[in-house]
Amino acid sequence: MREYKSKYDSNLEFDENEWVVSLINTKSGISSIYGGHAKIVVEGLKRSNTLIKELFVAEYHIMEAERMPEETWIPQALRNTQCKYAVLFKEDNKYNRTNQQYAETQSRSHGGIKPADAMKMIQDIKQEKQNIDSGQIAPDFQYAGEWCLYSYQGGHNCTTWAEKKLDIIGAGRHLITDSSKAAPYLHVNSGNSGCSIF
Repeated sequence: MREYKSKYDSNLEFDENEWVVSLINTKSGISSIYGGHAKIVVEGLKRSNTLIKELFVAEYHIMEAERMPEETWIPQALRNTQCKYAVLFKEDNKYNRTNQQYAETQSRSHGGIKPADAMKMIQDIKQEKQNIDSGQIAPDFQYAGEWCLYSYQGGHNCTTWAEKKLDIIGAGRHLITDSSKAAPYLHVNSGNSGCSIF
């Protein structure tokens, strides 16, 4: 038996040798159309400089960095408007929500992730953030993401970005299901329920 259970899937446990990675939906949206927001969450144990094991809980995602202020996201999404995005992350050694809040979060989780593989994904995310912040690359955010038939070249929304990062640990297709290239939505299943995540 491992030391901790995932807050997003109580059937999955983790310790310093095997971590849990989840794709979560932080907001409600219009089911099967648009809405929600995707984040990657990593849960694990790390050894500090004093060799004491510490909880490692981290969230990684992107947000549009600029949008037309006079419009809501709906007409922009219908046009698949392009803009820049920012890479955001938060790493902590404790959980910051109530058990009820975790229980209500729509999510899909994958256990047994080797810490070295998870750190490879995390370093890729941080390197992208560094490249964006330094102006080395200009990221394209598209509300419909790269799956949509009317998408432009290479643009991401929060979900297609997450899929690319999760592919680094071999979990992209495991965590993202029911995707469609013909419509900019997908479902992240949580038990028997589903929610649109955009």
